[in-house]
Amino acid sequence: MTKPNIQIFHYAIRCFIILGLALYIAYLVKHDTLQYYIAPRMMGYIQWSAILLFIIAIFQLYFALRSKAEVDLNCDCEHTPSKSKIKNIVSYTLLILPLLFGFLLPDTTMNSALAAKKGVILSISSSNSPLNHAAVTGKTPLDMPAPPSEDAIPQVDGKFITTQPYNQDYAKLSSKLYAKETIPIKPEIFLETLTSLDLFMDDFVDKKVELSGFIYREPGMLADQFVVARFALQCCSADAIPYGLLIEFSGDKTYADDSWVKITGTLHTTTYKQQKIIKISASQVVKLEAPKSQYVYPNLEFLEEVL
Repeated sequence: MTKPNIQIFHYAIRCFIILGLALYIAYLVKHDTLQYYIAPRMMGYIQWSAILLFIIAIFQLYFALRSKAEVDLNCDCEHTPSKSKIKNIVSYTLLILPLLFGFLLPDTTMNSALAAKKGVILSISSSNSPLNHAAVTGKTPLDMPAPPSEDAIPQVDGKFITTQPYNQDYAKLSSKLYAKETIPIKPEIFLETLTSLDLFMDDFVDKKVELSGFIYREPGMLADQFVVARFALQCCSADAIPYGLLIEFSGDKTYADDSWVKITGTLHTTTYKQQKIIKISASQVVKLEAPKSQYVYPNLEFLEEVL
């Protein structure tokens, strides 16, 4: 293969790879499955990147056509591709294979199989999760400042007392949650609600609560125990972490892993794997259809959320 033809080949294959990436992003956007892999705050960047990739692909095609039309001046001043066939094959294969997997494999959400590998966090305050790091260091997830809160903490019979400045907002949220007859663990403030329950677990004992998520079981759990969890994303699926609560339910029906359920019950504390955690003694379990948006995300303005 002559030098101009080699250049044309490399420009052409780069064009197809880059165009394939742009089309794959467009495919995910069209089918509303980009949310399976990217947090909402990052979606705009990804969508714009598809446009930029398309422009780059056009330039690669232009370079290929120009190489075909131009006479090789052989000035040795251009950046030529590697002459190693093995290196070129490996390089392009590493780009093409993930693209093929993306198009050929079905788009699915993360489930209990991945939760088993990552491990579900049942106690935020005693884990190495980003939320616990925030409570200890005074920095919120994503290294962003905590939302301003100048109002005094509404006291509830001396409950929700904290000396750590960062936990003041969680104490306020706890007071708002405690005022509800049934505490709703809403997806919009899922992480923040779990953090509040975990930080002040003794104050929430015997409170009624509602929680929805997918079922996950760890090896060694009792027959009446399972976890209801959700995956939390900060930027993308690579940093996904499953958070949940331990459920104890003595009903006759059993529910398979990955089943989506709504739990109604009362909050108690227990010891699990030598850690004190909060649990729900479930009085009712209702099976649900999996929601369209299954993940949860950090909410820096959680105090503004209407309960």
